Amino acid sequence: MGKEGYGTPLEFIVGGSTDSSVLLGTLIETSDLSLGKHTIFVHVKDSSGKWSNIDIGVLIVKKPAGLAIIETLLRDIVPALIFITLLFLIWRRLR
Repeated sequence: MGKEGYGTPLEFIVGGSTDSSVLLGTLIETSDLSLGKHTIFVHVKDSSGKWSNIDIGVLIVKKPAGLAIIETLLRDIVPALIFITLLFLIWRRLR
């Protein structure tokens, strides 16, 4: 990850067999990225120092599920409860 064309090395998990190694995955820090889609460019260097071709991928940064639930509560449910409570209090006062 890097800005303006400067890459950042990533640690990756390698699974092995007797014939070759297989890239199983990596962790990418996304806390500095905005929500939404980000294009990433990845290439790897082998043990002899030779770089692979660049591969392009899309990284989608989403809100954590718990945060989305809390936002829904605060945005939709709490105001609705306040509105219903106010209507109830007005109704009690006018009857």
